[in-house]
Amino acid sequence: MNYLRIIPSLLLQNKKLVKGSNFKNFKNAGSPKTTIQAFNSQKSDEIFLMDLDGYNGNNQDFKTLSHVSEVCNTPITYGGGLNNLEKIKLSFQNGADKVYLSSNIIRDTSLIERIANIYGNQSIVGGINLIADEKNCLVHNYKNIDPFEFAKKLETSGIGELKITFVNLEGSRKGMNIKLCEKFLKIMNIPIIFEGGIGSLEDIENCLKIGVKNIALGTILIFNDYNIFKIKQHLQNKNFNVRS
Repeated sequence: MNYLRIIPSLLLQNKKLVKGSNFKNFKNAGSPKTTIQAFNSQKSDEIFLMDLDGYNGNNQDFKTLSHVSEVCNTPITYGGGLNNLEKIKLSFQNGADKVYLSSNIIRDTSLIERIANIYGNQSIVGGINLIADEKNCLVHNYKNIDPFEFAKKLETSGIGELKITFVNLEGSRKGMNIKLCEKFLKIMNIPIIFEGGIGSLEDIENCLKIGVKNIALGTILIFNDYNIFKIKQHLQNKNFNVRS
């Protein structure tokens, strides 16, 4: 059965979880192990763990990844500066079920094929971070790249899933960019995970009503009085097909 997926999106920095807004102003958001244990017990469908130290050019925190994977039965997607096969290998050896690639495949998508040949296409989530308003839709830090053409290029290159993050909405609780969600859904033939702007149960409903099937959540889980149980119960009451 094709269930809707509710996915906690967590940021790891200096062995702690953090959460910010618009990819900056990060605040302490708790213990990775305790938090992931909680989301695991709440029946999260997957968990995203993004390693900010890896993104910033430092060594990836594979030790923390290993520790949290030991207490988590939920599939973990791990990302953060994974720019070669050795780091990919270490990600899987330390408990990741999938790897997330974003900035490292902007200019060269060949890493996707190399990973797919060893671990399979289903193990790769490609990411596009967007800055978007009513007039423009730009790839974050890469204004000359067409995001829709790039999304199709990633699909052709062999990613198993695509993750779209609305950077300018991230942490804002203003609701997701529904129009752009619809546009990406129309052109892509692989699963898409959307993140950025969700601040209420109604925001989640609005996404699901237009055909979104996978939502990554950060602020609403970390700083609001919501948990996966509460969200799924609400959606079940609204006749959405979520895994209980």
